[in-house]
Amino acid sequence: MRRKRRLRTAAWALVAAVLVSASGLLAIGWYFTDQLLTPNHAAPTYNLLVHNVTPASIELDRTSDTIRRGIWGLEWAGGHAIVGEVTATSETTVTRVLRRTTAPMRPGLRVVVSSQVYWSDPEQSFGIMSRAIKIPSDTGLLPAWYVPGPSRAFAIVVHGYNASMTDGERLVPALAGLGLPVVLIDYRNDVDAPASADRLWHLGDTEWRDLESATRWVLSQGAEQIVLVGISMGGALVEMFIQRSSLAKRVVAVVLDSPVLDWDAVLRFQAARRHLPGIVVASTETVIRLRIGFDVSTYNLVRDAAAMDLPTLLYQDGQDALVPPGVAAELATARPDLVEYHFFSDAGHAEEWNVDPSLYDETLHSFLVAKVSGSSALGSRLLASCALVLTNS
Repeated sequence: MRRKRRLRTAAWALVAAVLVSASGLLAIGWYFTDQLLTPNHAAPTYNLLVHNVTPASIELDRTSDTIRRGIWGLEWAGGHAIVGEVTATSETTVTRVLRRTTAPMRPGLRVVVSSQVYWSDPEQSFGIMSRAIKIPSDTGLLPAWYVPGPSRAFAIVVHGYNASMTDGERLVPALAGLGLPVVLIDYRNDVDAPASADRLWHLGDTEWRDLESATRWVLSQGAEQIVLVGISMGGALVEMFIQRSSLAKRVVAVVLDSPVLDWDAVLRFQAARRHLPGIVVASTETVIRLRIGFDVSTYNLVRDAAAMDLPTLLYQDGQDALVPPGVAAELATARPDLVEYHFFSDAGHAEEWNVDPSLYDETLHSFLVAKVSGSSALGSRLLASCALVLTNS
């Protein structure tokens, strides 16, 4: 009897230990899903000191961000600026060309470097005619910018995770230069967009419907062909739309920039960066299913590459801290007949344009001229318009 009692006690202790362990794992999973699923639109940390400013140059703290080649934005609490090439360096500072500012700058100002080079609508940024529109969706009216054009092929640009319409604005001169009307969209839970009922990101699993709403709108404006551009998580929205929407048959080409191609791979990549065990990934994926009803394992474009049927221009950076860079290369290897792959080894996440805007625009131009009907007749405008924008920025 005493032996049975000891066995029963041990069994209950084991059950309690398992329950405590499972509860702990779920708590950890809940913490990480909070980081992933909760929109964060807080202002950035302005951590860089401006040492000196002239009408044509700016001297900043020397960091891995400020020393990089290319074109970048600077943000501070009262404005935005565009900086170009590095002209001088010291052990502690970097001097760059100062191209444009929205407000006066002074020594002592604190700023942050941003891949968001442009800060307002295309008309303010480039002098390209545009207007703000509202697109009806199942969550309400979605803000968007519309750039008219003569072509019957429209481009829809979908921004990335916790970003905004300005995320894809750098592509506007290239797209509009081909005569394509362009729509840059916000989607649910963005700053000025309607919130979903739970106010959480669904990693594309519901947000793709907002892209479907935008597609319905461009079709109502006379679109006959559609080019979809997806940046970061916007790539997942684009691909889920293609997989799920009856309107996807109107899409003729896809452009993906540092895209999420496999959510499970992203979670494993982030866990590895934090030296966390695989069981934390499994717990996080379980909590994601519980909170938003999305099984992340159902979205894996590399595994499902055989189902792809659209020509795809794929840009990937080599310094990505958000998505595993190797997944894009795997997709390109799996479907070389459809995927044109361009790798920028010294760019960070969705910063390929920033480090080499001329190369980016040239590859985008040649891809669209080849894939979109009638664009070759308009293509001669592109390089001149892009060069003008880069000169004036």
